[in-house]
Amino acid sequence: MGVRITQQVLVDSVLSDIRNAQRRLARTQRTLATGKRINTPSDDPIGTARALDLRSTISGTNQFMVNVRDATTFATESEATLRTVIDSLHRARELTLQGATGTINQEQRDTIALEINEILESVVDLANTDSNNRYLFSGTRTRITPFQATVDPVSGEITAVSYAGNSDHFSVQVSPGITVEVNEPGDLVFQNLQDTFQTLIDVRDDLRAGDTDSLSNVRLAEIDNVMTQTLDGAALFGAKMNRLELIGQRLEDRLLTFQEHLSDTEDADLVEAIVRMNAQQTALEAALNAGARVLQPSLLDFIA
Repeated sequence: MGVRITQQVLVDSVLSDIRNAQRRLARTQRTLATGKRINTPSDDPIGTARALDLRSTISGTNQFMVNVRDATTFATESEATLRTVIDSLHRARELTLQGATGTINQEQRDTIALEINEILESVVDLANTDSNNRYLFSGTRTRITPFQATVDPVSGEITAVSYAGNSDHFSVQVSPGITVEVNEPGDLVFQNLQDTFQTLIDVRDDLRAGDTDSLSNVRLAEIDNVMTQTLDGAALFGAKMNRLELIGQRLEDRLLTFQEHLSDTEDADLVEAIVRMNAQQTALEAALNAGARVLQPSLLDFIA
């Protein structure tokens, strides 16, 4: 009876060694297959918690980067639109200067007035530019066309332009606790110091009236004010773009750091894992060989 107990203990011990060797080998093989040191929370509870925290941080950083890209697109398109408006205003100033001289006749002024009217219509269209179904210059009312033109039913020309947006700014979060204002409302950009649209309307009408004194003494100064106002708006967007670029670069650096930390936490050392697997395979083979010898029934077992 004592021999049977001893033999059973040996059998249990050998089987336990074989199972442990198989589990260790299987874990290492899984590590090589996934490239991850941590495949289940039990592999490293502390490392698992750290990896989860890092993944959450990486996800948040990616969202901040998306916010920065969207805001940069909005600011870039706004700035480019205002640069185009400035070009139009430069042309309007040249035409106003021509119309204010006494060396041209009224027919020529009427022709200039037609071009001024085209510039007016173009500037209204630019002020109503949208990006990704959001109007650039309507404040926070980005789904509403910001500038509404009143059109003379006979001539079909614009006689007034009103603002339908609001004076509010909207912001995006670009980092924990940090937001950046993205827009500039249209009333600030086009109707603050001087009403851009009304100035062009007045220039057109003065040209048709042959009022060279008004063109020389009033309208030229108003156009200069409008140009300064628009340049200031473009500069605001330029500053936003510069800030967003710096923030974007910092976010990219942070993302790379977090990804490196995550890799250090959960990625496997594949060379070390291969060496370990080879050693574990050798150990398992040795355990199996030893087990085969122990588990072979002996003559004494049958006699007993």
